[in-house]
Amino acid sequence: PPPPPPPPPPPPPAPKNAPNVLLILVDDLRPWLPFYGESRIIAPNLAKLAASGVLFNNSYVNIAVCSPTRNSFMTGRNPDHTRVWNFKGSFRSNGIDGSGKPGSLWKTLPQVFTEAGWITAGCGKTFHPGSPPNWDAEYSWSRVPGTSELLYPYEDPDEQIAAQGTLLTPSQASGNLDAATGDCCAPNTLPELLRSLPSHSSCQKEHPDMKVVDSTVCNAVAENTTDYLTANIAIQRLQNLSALHRPWFLAVGFHKPHPYWPLPLEIRKQYLDLPLPRHKTAPEGMPPVAFMSCDYLQMSADVNAEVQRGNGILPNQSLPDDLAQKIRSGYAAGVTWMDQQAGRVLDALDELKQSNNTIVLFTADHGWGLGEHGMWCKYCVFENQVRVPMIVRAPWLTGGHGKATSALIEHVDIMPTLADLAGILPRVLSTEALDGTSFASIVRDPSATIKAAAFSQYPRCMNSKLAQEPPYTANRDNCCGTDASGFSHMGLSVRTDSYRYSEWFRWQGDMCSPNWNVSDGVELYSHIGDNVPACFDCFENVNLAGTAAGRQEYAEIIASHRVLLLAHFKNTHALSCPPQPSAEELAGIDPTYERLDWLL
Repeated sequence: PPPPPPPPPPPPPAPKNAPNVLLILVDDLRPWLPFYGESRIIAPNLAKLAASGVLFNNSYVNIAVCSPTRNSFMTGRNPDHTRVWNFKGSFRSNGIDGSGKPGSLWKTLPQVFTEAGWITAGCGKTFHPGSPPNWDAEYSWSRVPGTSELLYPYEDPDEQIAAQGTLLTPSQASGNLDAATGDCCAPNTLPELLRSLPSHSSCQKEHPDMKVVDSTVCNAVAENTTDYLTANIAIQRLQNLSALHRPWFLAVGFHKPHPYWPLPLEIRKQYLDLPLPRHKTAPEGMPPVAFMSCDYLQMSADVNAEVQRGNGILPNQSLPDDLAQKIRSGYAAGVTWMDQQAGRVLDALDELKQSNNTIVLFTADHGWGLGEHGMWCKYCVFENQVRVPMIVRAPWLTGGHGKATSALIEHVDIMPTLADLAGILPRVLSTEALDGTSFASIVRDPSATIKAAAFSQYPRCMNSKLAQEPPYTANRDNCCGTDASGFSHMGLSVRTDSYRYSEWFRWQGDMCSPNWNVSDGVELYSHIGDNVPACFDCFENVNLAGTAAGRQEYAEIIASHRVLLLAHFKNTHALSCPPQPSAEELAGIDPTYERLDWLL
C-alpha cells in the first residue's frame, strides 16, 4: 500500500446549517423484515425508522460478498473499477477509476465529509477488516489538527475480543453444553476454541424446553457480544460528537445476522417454527455455473456434520428440514438482535436531540440465501443475494416519510446521495469520477426514478482444486482467496423493473476481463408483479432462457437486456489485472471474517 500522506491542513468549515450523517451498515442482511412483508420477524426499531423515512424496495448491491461490496460503495465505484472482486487487496492498491485515477488517490465516503468540514468517526464493520488496511485511518477519518492521530480512534469490538482471547459466554465449561443455561460447550479461551472447531459439531445436548441446542444457540452474555459493544461505542461517539456543536458523520457497522448465532436464548426461541422455503431446489433450467453450493456453510464447524448428513449442498436436493429450520431460526434471531442494537443507537440520537438534523441511512452489504432455490449464503447474482434493505431519513424532507418506493437504486449510489443531501455533491464530483448517481430526488419524492437498471456481478472459480472435489464438482469455491487471474468465469447481471438477465462469461486471466465472445450460461427471470421483497422464492424459479423454446419466445427481451448488460460492463473493465497484494497486506485481510463471527 502507498505510504500515508502527510497530515492535511485543517478542513474548511462545513456549510452553514449542514446536517449530520449517521450511516448504519449491517452484514449479510436480506430484506426479511416486517415492513418488507415478513410479519414474523421482530424488528420494531427498524420499523420505526422506516415509518419516518423512505423505504426502498429495489436496492441492489453491485457484488454479493463483504470486502468487494464495501470497497465499492464506500468509494462510489463499481467492482470493475476498484478491481476488488474477492479478498485480494483493496481499492487503495488495486483501483483504477473511469478517469484513470489510481485508488491510492481516491476519496472515500467518510473522507469527502472529513475534507468538507464534518467531524467523522466510525466503529464496527464499515470497511472490511484489512481492506483497506487499518480501516483507511490514514485517509478517511478526522484527525487531530496538525497530526496524523485520529480524533476518535477507530474501534472494532471483534479486534478487542480477539486480543482478549475469551469466549463471551457465562460458562467456563470445556465439555458439554449446560442444559440449564444453554451456554456453549467449548473451551473458554478463543485460541483453544478455534483449534477445537473441527469436532465442535458433535457438541450438543437436549435443552428442557427447546429442540436440540448446540453452539449455534449459545446463551451469550448480551453485554459482551460484538454488536452490543459496537452500539456502546456508537453511543459514546454520538455523545462526544453532539457536544462539539459541529456537523458530524458517524459510520456504524453491525455484524448480525452474519452467521453464526450464539445469541441470548430468549431471542432464538421466538423463531423455532418459521416456515421452510417452498422452492428448495435450483431454478428450472439454471446453468450449472450459476449455482453456489456454499462450502462456507458446509465446512463450518457448527453444522458440517449435519450438512454432510444431507450429502452436501446440491442443486437438485435440499438440506434436511430440521437443519434448514435451525439455520433459518438462527438467522432470524440475528436480525432481531441487530435490530435491538441499532435501536439503542437510534434512541441515543433522539435523547441527544440530534435526530431533527441528522440524515440516517440504513442498509446492508449484501443479501443472503436461506435455502430458497437450494442455495444458502451469498456469492451469487440471484435476487436473494443482491437485493438488500435500504431506509433513508432526511428529517426536513417530510414528503417521503413513511412511504415506499419501487425505484431501482444501486449501492454505488450511496456516496453521491449522502453528499447531495448534505449539500456537497458538486464539490465531490469536482474531484471524484463516481460510478453512482444520487437518489436524493427519490428521498424528496418517492415516485421519482433515477435509472432503468441495476447491475451486479460475481466471479466463479470452477477450475480450482476445491471445485473439483466431491460431493459437488462445480461451484464449491467462492473465489474469495483466488487471484483474479485464476477466475474461470464472471457472472454479470442486470435487473430492470420486470426482469433479471444474467450471463456467465469465460474469464481471460491474462487481462482479468471477460471474454465477451464466450459464455457458459444465460439466464432470464421474470419479476413482473414482484412487489413483496420478503417473498424470497416467489420469483426466479424458472429460467426463461433455459430452453430453446424459451430463448425463442423471449428473444426480444433477452436481446434488449443483453444490450444493457454489455453496454454497462464493457465500459467499466480496466483490461488489466490488479497488482499482487503484499504479504503484509494479505496478512491484514481476514478472508472470510468468520473466525469470530462463528461465535459472536
